[in-house]
Amino acid sequence: MITRYEVEAYLGPALEELTEEQIDDLISEFQDIAHRYDEDDPSREAAWAAAVEYMLGNTNADQASDDYQKADLERKKTLAAAIQVTHMAGMTHSAAAQRIGISRNTLRSYLGNKKKHIARKKRLLNVVK
Repeated sequence: MITRYEVEAYLGPALEELTEEQIDDLISEFQDIAHRYDEDDPSREAAWAAAVEYMLGNTNADQASDDYQKADLERKKTLAAAIQVTHMAGMTHSAAAQRIGISRNTLRSYLGNKKKHIARKKRLLNVVK
């Protein structure tokens, strides 16, 4: 349970810019966020910060959506770079996928290497026969 004291402490100087009603709304939002994310999940802090910025009028739904789309594009670029470098370094698919934090099938789809996957399935089907 998130208390008013904890929310006010979190707000720091921003507390002076908010009305009592906004603070009450933030307490409710912070409690919802606390139920949604584990305590050690960085998403919790990001959601709290976004809630405060929204209440202060510093962001809106359009801006948040645009920020997400930009970040997602950057994530895709970074993933493609990591896949390319691990591939060029000669890492096995299993090692590269584990190092990057994705599944082998995701890695294979990025590399366009479905032939090995299909061949493996055929071998497995032949064993079953």
